[in-house]
Amino acid sequence: MKKLIATLLILAMALGLVGCGNSLGDIEMEPGQNAIYIKDDGTITYGACETFKEKYYNEDQLKNNIEKEIADFNESTASVADAAELDDFDVKDEVATCTIDFITVYDFLAYMLTYNNLGDKNFYIGPISENENAKIKGKFKKVDAEDHTLSRDTVKAKFIKKLNKKILIVKGAYQVQVDGDILYVSDNCTMNEDGVVTTDAKKNKKSYVVYNIEED
Repeated sequence: MKKLIATLLILAMALGLVGCGNSLGDIEMEPGQNAIYIKDDGTITYGACETFKEKYYNEDQLKNNIEKEIADFNESTASVADAAELDDFDVKDEVATCTIDFITVYDFLAYMLTYNNLGDKNFYIGPISENENAKIKGKFKKVDAEDHTLSRDTVKAKFIKKLNKKILIVKGAYQVQVDGDILYVSDNCTMNEDGVVTTDAKKNKKSYVVYNIEED
């Protein structure tokens, strides 16, 4: 029973999408976009929101599959018992939403690599200094800490690699919030007034979010 949220992600690619009307932190969860909320207590919440309107879809079966995969992860891969927990699953007005809490960044990374078939060259979260496989490339814009605007000037990847900070590397459409300071984003990202980053939706394009967080 692999690919817990991947079931929802497949729906995103295969179907026409409608709005979810659900939020995760300051993120308004949008169809076809995954949500990542990095919190200052060291935990991460991951969310997905997709249409669920075909007659052959079974809500109970999908929820059961998700719960089984979480149990499998906690028993086989997680750093501690109950490292991942289903926070919410709901189907309403032909829309399915799901959010999962991860107790550590390590466990979130392990889940994404193990169950979502992303590969460590395409997905990473953690200290820049510990990133061995996901290459950092391109140009980056600095984030204004006060109003979350992005600078017009850019810095190169070699500058980012030297920072003693953390980085999220993804491919595809994500919305990202951090309970801390987002310092730089790759120039293919946008940022709203609430400090929520939207990554490049193109499946073959990497997006980068450099951040600093002081955990409670």
